[in-house]
Amino acid sequence: MRALIKFTSTAILFILWLIFLQITFFLWVYNLSSEYEDHDAIVVFAGSNDRIQRGYGLAQSDVAPKLIVSPANRLLLGFYERRYGQPGDAAYIIEDRADTTFMNACHTAKLIDEHGFESVLLVTSDYHMPRSYFLLKLMTLTSGCRIGIHKVDTRYSSPHAWKDKVACTKMAYNEMVQLWGSLVECGLYYSGGTDERVKMRSSGWSGWLRKHLLFEVRYE
Repeated sequence: MRALIKFTSTAILFILWLIFLQITFFLWVYNLSSEYEDHDAIVVFAGSNDRIQRGYGLAQSDVAPKLIVSPANRLLLGFYERRYGQPGDAAYIIEDRADTTFMNACHTAKLIDEHGFESVLLVTSDYHMPRSYFLLKLMTLTSGCRIGIHKVDTRYSSPHAWKDKVACTKMAYNEMVQLWGSLVECGLYYSGGTDERVKMRSSGWSGWLRKHLLFEVRYE
């Protein structure tokens, strides 16, 4: 009985320690300033028009000679050009397979390794940056590539009203929970799963998270 109590206490303390580390990491990323310096490539994790527009704006400012929009095929990139203009002199690198944040990071990391990039600028929404940054850093550990960040402001970045602060807290909580879902995807992927198998096996887990653990908030 004492052994069970000791094990349970240790497990609870370990979980609390992990939660503390995660909160600390998220707060650290939230307080980082966006970068505008030159990089080898701009990486946009698609998900909102504002992210795409910011990525094209940075490309038009000659921040990098390459642009990766994950995911986007040639047809979709043509639509973006008509809407946001040509990406300056930046050339596209196609990534059209991802359908989750983990897959964004996974397939982008392969392109980073393939092209030998030493630094990339990650563009995504402010609330989405900690999870995206963590996953892309995780997937590029062996490449030595430096990941810069450029956060796209949303209404969650500078809440002024009490209601907005509540929504901001809910969004941060959702992202922290979804990080664990992304890590489950990562485990499934490295256990030998293809994209389709990982998607199929993780869909149940993701659905359970959304139903039981996540708040209903409006994503931007």
